[in-house]
Amino acid sequence: MSPRDHFLEVPIYRISEARFAEQYERDVTKYVQTLTDETPLSPDQIARIRGHYAYDYGGPWQYNQTVGWLRLFVLGCVFRSKSNTVLAEAEHGNAASRTL
Repeated sequence: MSPRDHFLEVPIYRISEARFAEQYERDVTKYVQTLTDETPLSPDQIARIRGHYAYDYGGPWQYNQTVGWLRLFVLGCVFRSKSNTVLAEAEHGNAASRTL
């Protein structure tokens, strides 16, 4: 199968977008609170801190919370899928790939 044979790639996410947003908001609020406990901050400073925290947190959910992909393709007259995960890469030094 060449890389061009697939017709659809579906991302697999670590957690749902809603759960990510909840965790992010909880964590950034806690972080800002620890900073404002030490020194009062202006709304502009808080906005900049929140923006920088988003960058450190891993960025937007849609692009940075994927742990793998399902690649759909046709083999003869059969639809098939191949999964690629990045979790295996982090744990074992190489990405896992399976045809389903």
